[in-house]
Amino acid sequence: MSGATLPRREGHAPTRGWRRWGLSLLVVLLLLVLLEGGHRWLESRSQAPLFRVIVAGESLTLDAQTHADFTRDLATLTGEAQARLAARMAPWWEARLEAAFDPLAAAVPGYLDWYFSAPGSYQRLAVALVGDLDAWLDEQLHERLVVPSGLEAALAQLQADYPERLAREQQAMAEGLTVTLHASRALCPAPGGRGAGRGRQPRPRPGRRVAARPR
Repeated sequence: MSGATLPRREGHAPTRGWRRWGLSLLVVLLLLVLLEGGHRWLESRSQAPLFRVIVAGESLTLDAQTHADFTRDLATLTGEAQARLAARMAPWWEARLEAAFDPLAAAVPGYLDWYFSAPGSYQRLAVALVGDLDAWLDEQLHERLVVPSGLEAALAQLQADYPERLAREQQAMAEGLTVTLHASRALCPAPGGRGAGRGRQPRPRPGRRVAARPR
């Protein structure tokens, strides 16, 4: 039995070799697909638009998602700020108007006493016969009621003071809005980074400037 030889299986070794080559080729093709996909992803990320936002004179560079979040937060905060500004201004100008019209209301009884008095009635009758009664009554109303009450001067002073008061309130609201924006999620420092988009080196595309200022 020592001289017996086992039968040889023809074609077995080449078949196993082709399988190894086929598996290697499949792995190479898979790596090429992955590399191509990674290259396209990196290219899309490198070409993503950047936005420059100015908050209280500080320039920040944001990516598209962070800029969208920032814009949404800014719109919400601006609307809330406008509502608060109107609420803060209303008591001031209402008090000024009340103070301006109080003397006018106080002067009404005196005007009515003259209007329904005998001299006042004869004067109206005489003017009605020879002139324009409506224009004369308007003149008497102005001279006997508006001028003594000081209403015109008070309204003129209110008109002059309103822009200054509004500017002070807007400045206070703008300072609070700036602090809120810096503390908002859109501008919070990212984990391991210096800030939302601050560490990005690519230059933003022109024409993408947004000033974070209330209306």
